[in-house]
Amino acid sequence: LCTTEACRLLRNMCAGCKVAQDRVRACSGLPLILNVLRICCSLYSKPNGISLESKQALHRTCLQTIGNAVASNPENGEVILADGWPAPILDVIVGELPIELKAITLMILYNCLLKSPAHLKEFSYSGECGVVLETVLTLTHKMRVGPCSESQLNRMQDVLIWTELLVHLVIVNGYFIPMHQHLATRRSSEASESELTETLLLYLVEDLCS
Repeated sequence: LCTTEACRLLRNMCAGCKVAQDRVRACSGLPLILNVLRICCSLYSKPNGISLESKQALHRTCLQTIGNAVASNPENGEVILADGWPAPILDVIVGELPIELKAITLMILYNCLLKSPAHLKEFSYSGECGVVLETVLTLTHKMRVGPCSESQLNRMQDVLIWTELLVHLVIVNGYFIPMHQHLATRRSSEASESELTETLLLYLVEDLCS
């Protein structure tokens, strides 16, 4: 509970305040927050007496803190990518976690890569790029074929919005081919390669082809 409240305080301080964002970085607070995120990811693996609601509240608040810290702050984004990618950021995207947490994490990834050409190129040419896209597209497939609540659909929309922005960023910087190649090498137990590729081309980058 104390850790959640501490993250909530930092989250609120960093919201739209570059002075606070820079102060957190100067005090080496970002690596500490990433360590909290690593702990959050490990809380689900074994019984520990912490309720699921409390785990998810801490996880959500921790991610929101990182999200506010990197918003319009490339320097903080560099720190997060250097210390938090691929793990623990990618762990949230691919893990069996609430869709809401994945949406926040994709927002963080996009904002970190937005002003970091070197990291964007590295991401586009890496296998993790394919992992992220396959995970999102597999979630999309599951939503289409299985029952889901209105809340889940709304959260999935957030996931797709941030994924589309991420794909757009990759493409406008000239990295469509490596991104597509990494996606094509992935296999999904829920959707075929052709379906994943079709979804990527027709939905996520539809606006770029018009």
